[in-house]
Amino acid sequence: LVVVMAWCAVEFWIFFALRYVAEEGKWRFHAAGLDTLVPSFVGQILLYVSMLAAPFPFLRHPNYVGPTLWFGWVVYGLLVNPIMVLVGFRSGQSSDVSTSDTEAWLALGISSIASL
Repeated sequence: LVVVMAWCAVEFWIFFALRYVAEEGKWRFHAAGLDTLVPSFVGQILLYVSMLAAPFPFLRHPNYVGPTLWFGWVVYGLLVNPIMVLVGFRSGQSSDVSTSDTEAWLALGISSIASL
C-alpha cells in the first residue's frame, strides 16, 4: 500500500508540474469560485483521480485534452506498465497473485502490442 501511495503521489506531482509548464504558469481553474487556492488544488487532485479511474472514455480522449497530451499519456502508460508489474511482483506480496510471472508478462506484452 505504501508503494502504491508513493507512486501515485510522485505521479501526481509530475503531472501537476507538466500541466503548470504546459499552461504557461497557470494551474488554477478559471471558473468563479474555483479560482482560489484550495478549490483549484482539490480540483487538480480530483482530475488526477478521475484520470486513473476512467482512462480512455472520459478525460483521456484525444479531443478532450488535445492530441499532444493524449499521445504523451498513452506513451507514458505503455512505458510505465512494465515497471508497475515489476514493482508489483517484487513488493513481497506476490503470493496473493493467482497468475505466474510468465503469464503476467505475456498478458502485458500482448496488450501492449495490441495498443500499438
